[in-house]
Amino acid sequence: MKLKPRTKRWVFARNLKESGSSVKFAKPETEEAVSRIMKYSEDIDKGSFTPSIEKDELSLGLGNPEHTGRVMGLGKHKT
Repeated sequence: MKLKPRTKRWVFARNLKESGSSVKFAKPETEEAVSRIMKYSEDIDKGSFTPSIEKDELSLGLGNPEHTGRVMGLGKHKT
C-alpha cells in the first residue's frame, strides 16, 4: 500500500515508536484515525474508492472536511 506524502507525514508525525511493522500511538483516537486512513488507502489500491480534492483518505479518516466554505483557485481580491 502506498500512502500519499501528506498522509504519510500526518501518520508518522504522531508515531511514538516503530518496531518492525507495528506502529504505536499515545492516544487511542489517533490509532482509530490511522486505521480508518489505512482502510481508505487500501480501498484506493483496490479501486473501490476514488478520492477527490475534498474527500481523500486523510480527510475521511480524520472525520473532518477539507477547508469547508473556501473557494479553491481564486485570490483574495475580486476583480
